[in-house]
Amino acid sequence: QSASSICSYTGNATPAGWNGTSTTSTYRPRFYLTGNIAPVPSAYSWIPTTSLSSSTASNPTASPTANTSYTCTATVNGCPIVSNSVAITVNALPSISASSASATICMGTNTGLTATGGSTYAWSPSTNLSAGTGATTTFTPSASGNNQSYTVTGTDINGCTSTAQVSVNVLGVPAGISVTGTTPNCNNTV
Repeated sequence: QSASSICSYTGNATPAGWNGTSTTSTYRPRFYLTGNIAPVPSAYSWIPTTSLSSSTASNPTASPTANTSYTCTATVNGCPIVSNSVAITVNALPSISASSASATICMGTNTGLTATGGSTYAWSPSTNLSAGTGATTTFTPSASGNNQSYTVTGTDINGCTSTAQVSVNVLGVPAGISVTGTTPNCNNTV
């Protein structure tokens, strides 16, 4: 059933409206009746009431955790003038993972970071990364002696998001070693 037919009145009146919105993690529609319905509804009833912000409002917010079918009935003085249903599909969150080509690197080198499980990706913070978006990026440290952690937010084809983290330990160049034109291996040799 199309969204435009939800809670529509099939008599001699202007059809009611429907508005669906979604968040990044689940489909959360807002139901509301609009237009010139003659006579004007005096009450609304939604069933089931599970995960609704209100079972009697004309525009409750539904936040189901599983697929749910809601029925809206509009009444005038206790008499139903319109009743219709809408099925809400709740999509699973994507399983996002993040990895580093090397868990430990030396100052002056870099490593690739990779994310999987989504369609698009955003890395945070984007400091010292070759790109702040995309499935792959390169981390080039600007300081040593600590772990640098990144969070990647992956979005799937349904617009649902999930996050994963990856850390890289950055070692300093050993004291007394001068690096010119080669990459140190952190074992006091070049």
